[in-house]
Amino acid sequence: MKKPMPQLRSLTECGEAYLEALKKRGSPPEAFVKGMKLYEQFKQLKKQSESLRATRNQKTVEFSKTKDKSIVDDVKKIKKNLAIKEEKLSKVESEIRKIELMLPNWIDSKVPVGKSKLENVPIKYVGVPEVVRGKEGEFENNFGKRPYTRTGRKIHHADLVEKFKMVETENAAKISGSRFYVEQNELVMLDMALSLFTMKEFSKRGFVPLVPPYMMKKEVEEKITYFTSFEESIYNLVEDGLVMITTSEHPLAALYENHIFEKEELPLRLVAFSPAFRREAGAHGKDTKGIFRTHQFHKVELHSMVPVEDQMNELEFLRETVEKVMAPLGFPYQIVKNCAGDMDNRALLQYDLEAWFPAQNNFRELHSIATVGTWISEKLNIKVRQGSEKAYVANLYATGAAIQRTLLAIMVNNYDAEKEIIHIPKPLQGLSGIKTIEKPQ
Repeated sequence: MKKPMPQLRSLTECGEAYLEALKKRGSPPEAFVKGMKLYEQFKQLKKQSESLRATRNQKTVEFSKTKDKSIVDDVKKIKKNLAIKEEKLSKVESEIRKIELMLPNWIDSKVPVGKSKLENVPIKYVGVPEVVRGKEGEFENNFGKRPYTRTGRKIHHADLVEKFKMVETENAAKISGSRFYVEQNELVMLDMALSLFTMKEFSKRGFVPLVPPYMMKKEVEEKITYFTSFEESIYNLVEDGLVMITTSEHPLAALYENHIFEKEELPLRLVAFSPAFRREAGAHGKDTKGIFRTHQFHKVELHSMVPVEDQMNELEFLRETVEKVMAPLGFPYQIVKNCAGDMDNRALLQYDLEAWFPAQNNFRELHSIATVGTWISEKLNIKVRQGSEKAYVANLYATGAAIQRTLLAIMVNNYDAEKEIIHIPKPLQGLSGIKTIEKPQ
C-alpha cells in the first residue's frame, strides 16, 4: 500500500474511502468531519488573504506613481483586514495540525474485518499447550481442534512469582504506588539474562544495538505515536517539556528526523533495550495482580526503515526473526493477524505473537509487529533518495521482547507442580547461572 499518511488536504479527493477505513477500525469520524470543515475554512481564508495581499501590492505600486494620499488610507485598511485574516488563518492551521495528529492510518486490504481481539485471525501455532483438566471444552470452543495435552492444576503467573519470592509489591506500593514492584532473587538475573540474550540474538541477525534516552520532548513524541489515544498512558514531565518513553521505538524513529537516506543504506534495522513507562490509566481492573501489566517494565524493541515498496517483505522478515529468537524459550504460542478494530491506530497491517498461559486457559499478547507505512516519516520528514527524486520511507516496528511478560510465559509453562520447580530454558541458563528454581522454604 502506497497511500500517504492521512492529511486533510489529500483526503478532500478520497474522503468516502477514508470514512470507510475509519468505520472498519471502529474509530469515530467526528474529528475527520470537523477537520474537513476547517480545511474548507482554511482554503477560503487563504484565498481572501492572497486577494488582500495582491490588492495591497497593487495600491502600493499605484501610490508610487500618483502620490495620491487617499491611497495611503486604503492601504492601512487593507493591512488591518489582512492582519485579521492571517490571525484567523494561523488559528485554523493550528487546529488542523492538532486534528491531523488524531487521524488513524489507512488499512491494508489484507486486514481482517472485526471489532476486537476476539476476531483476530490465527495464522500459525507453535508448540502444544497444556490444558487444565476440566477446561478442555472451553479450550476447544475458543481455539478449535488444535493439539493440546491435559495437565493437573496450573498456577497463575501472579501466584507463581509470589510463591517463589521473586517479586515484592507491598513495599513497592509504599514507595511508588500501585502497579509497581521490586524484582528480587532469581528474577533479577533472569531479567538481565533475557535482555542480553535477545539483544545479542537480534544483533547477530543484522540489527544495530542501541540504548536510547528514556525521555523525549513532547513535540517530538506527538509526531511518532497516535498521541491523543496514548496520552493517558504517558508520564508527562510538564515543567521540563518531556515525556517518559512508553517504548524505545519512539526515540529510535526520532533519531532520523529530517534525514535523507541513500538507497543503499536501506533497510535500516535497529534493536534497542530500555525501560518503558506507562500510566496504564485505561487499564483499571485488568491484570491487577503480579507483573503482567505494570507502570514500569523492560523491553527490547526492533525498528526498521525501508522503501515503501519493500515494507510487506520487511514485515514478514520481522515476524520470522522474532519467532526464531523466541522459539528456544520453551512456551507454546500463536501468531494472529489483527483485525481492523484491534490494531495500533498507526498500523496498516499488524501481527501479534501470543504466548500460552495455562492457568488462564488463554493466549496473551507478548509481541506486536506492524508496518505504519509513511505515517511517521511524513511527520518526521524521513526520506530516501531514489534517482533524482526523494520519497518518504516506511517505518516498521516489532516487540523484540517484553521482558517481564516473556519471563512469566517461560515460568508458567516450565513449572513442575509436583516437584515445585521451575525449569529454565537452556539459552538463559549460562547467562543467568540458573538451571532450575526451587520453591523457597
